[in-house]
Amino acid sequence: MTSPVAIQLWAPSLDVELLRSGLSAAGFEVFDVKYFREISPGLPLLLPYADPFVLGLQEECDKAAMACCELIALLASLDTSLVPFRLVNLTCIHVPSIVGWCIQPYDPPGQEAIAVFPQPDPLQAFLALELLKRHPSLATVYIALEEHPLSCSLDCRLPDSLFLDRYLTACSWDSLLKARAEQAAFERELRELALKLGVCETQQLTIQLQTEQLQDLGSRLEALNVLRDSCIQNSLVIQSQQDDLEVLCRRLAVLEDLISRASHSSEAIQYCFAQLLA
Repeated sequence: MTSPVAIQLWAPSLDVELLRSGLSAAGFEVFDVKYFREISPGLPLLLPYADPFVLGLQEECDKAAMACCELIALLASLDTSLVPFRLVNLTCIHVPSIVGWCIQPYDPPGQEAIAVFPQPDPLQAFLALELLKRHPSLATVYIALEEHPLSCSLDCRLPDSLFLDRYLTACSWDSLLKARAEQAAFERELRELALKLGVCETQQLTIQLQTEQLQDLGSRLEALNVLRDSCIQNSLVIQSQQDDLEVLCRRLAVLEDLISRASHSSEAIQYCFAQLLA
């Protein structure tokens, strides 16, 4: 089993997780290099950078912009005969070209790539233009990185010389009006959704209340059923006692009749005794 190919990656302040994940999925072992002095000779080295739009999306965009400016100065200290390296534009990653280069860094580039640069929305374009104002040399640095012989030419594409046009088009007057209309439509949908949500919450509370009432009625019905069973049992006991009482009354009546007859017989006997004695 062959060991994975080792790749070095230098990308301070840049989010390169997508690139790292792609390389790992392709079977490469990626080593992050924090400082240029830590670069290992002989191992392929990837040097990511990005256009101002993507730099503006970084968590620390100012540091990311300064890292790109630093990169253009550090390139002169690298010797491709000792460390094979190439630049990677994170805004337009062409995975097959990168993977092919990592395997054979000194081979000529392959087939022509289709460059697709994402179109920023108006706010992102405005932030990119503001970042260019904060770092006046960034535009020149970006073009220099694009035109480097170990950059876009390895992807068989032209340098991204129209990046400013993308930003200006994205935050033009018509684009801003369209974005405002979309924002208004989005807010309107949110309000409608909030109203529907309010109705749903009211219905949910009503259903919850009705459920609680049904549970209460169920408990009361269960209690009534228990009481009904108790009443039926008591009625049976009372009926049994009434039956016993009727039997007892009949027996008492028979006994009273016997006692009455015995009393009459006793009187007759006493009368007879009296006559005999007389």
